[in-house]
This record gives sequence, C-alpha cells and structure tokens, in this order.
Amino acid sequence: MTRAERRLVEAGRTAAVLEVRSTFQETMRDELIAQIEELTGRRVRPVVGGTQLEPDITSQVFVLDGRR
Repeated sequence: MTRAERRLVEAGRTAAVLEVRSTFQETMRDELIAQIEELTGRRVRPVVGGTQLEPDITSQVFVLDGRR
C-alpha cells in the first residue's frame, strides 16, 4: 500500500482504498488490454481482477484466446 492508502486503512476507510484501486483498474483496462495484445500477438478475452488489503495484493489476469 502507498502511505496514503495505509493512513486511510488505519482510519477505517478500507472501502475508499478498494474503490480507488478498482477505479484505477477500470480506467486503465483498455490501455492494458491493447498492450498485452500487442506484446503477445493474441486477443485478450476476459480480464479478471481483484484486490485485498490483508495481505496487500492486487491482481489482473488477462485470459488470451488460443489462436496465434
């Protein structure tokens, strides 16, 4: 977590941290898909992501189609 995120969690504002991270993932989604597709030469199918704060883990899984 960033220092600001840690302070929010300490103040009981975990929902705010989760919302900001979710909003960031949504905002970056199309750009990240385009980059993954360019790097792999494959089409991104679903994108699945999640965040938890204890322990501090955020993930994005890009599922690629089977065709090259």
